[in-house]
Amino acid sequence: MEDRIERLSKREGIDAENARWLIGKVDKEMGGAVYLIYGSAWDDPKQYDRVFDTATQKADEIISAIKDELLKRASVVTEKARQVLQLRALAAKVRARIAIEPTFPISALDVKPKEEGLIHYGIIVRGVVYNKKAVGPIQEAAREICGDVPVEFELQYRWHPRLGEWHFR
Repeated sequence: MEDRIERLSKREGIDAENARWLIGKVDKEMGGAVYLIYGSAWDDPKQYDRVFDTATQKADEIISAIKDELLKRASVVTEKARQVLQLRALAAKVRARIAIEPTFPISALDVKPKEEGLIHYGIIVRGVVYNKKAVGPIQEAAREICGDVPVEFELQYRWHPRLGEWHFR
C-alpha cells in the first residue's frame, strides 16, 4: 500500500492522504466490479494461478515467470480445450449482444454452452423478457451470431401490469 501511495502521489502531484483515499475508492469499486462479473473477491490470492509481490520481486523476474508459465500452458493445449474455449466465447458474444441492445427488455439473462466443449450441442439462452415482441428479435440476434451452431431458448415472458395514473390530493 505504501508503494502505491508513493507512486500515485508522485504521478498525480497529490499528498499521501489524498492518494490513500483515491486508492481505497478505486479498490472498492474494482472489487465490486470483479465480484459482480466473476462472483469472487478480487483480493483473494486463492482465486489466481500465481500472485506476485512487486515490492519484493523485480519486474524482470516476474516477466520471466509469466513467460515460463505461458510456455508450459501452450504445450498442453488440445483440440478439446480449443472447442471448450470456442463455445464459451460464442456464448459470451451472444450474451453481450443481447445485453447491450436497448430494445431487448430482458431482466435476467444466462447464456451458456449446453454441454461444455461439445459444440454440436450448441448453447442455451435463458432469460426473462418484459415484451413478447422482443423474443423473436432476441432469437434472431443469437442465431445470427451462432451461425451453424445450434441455439436453444428458454425465454420467459413476464407481464408487468400498469398501475395507471396516481391522483394525489
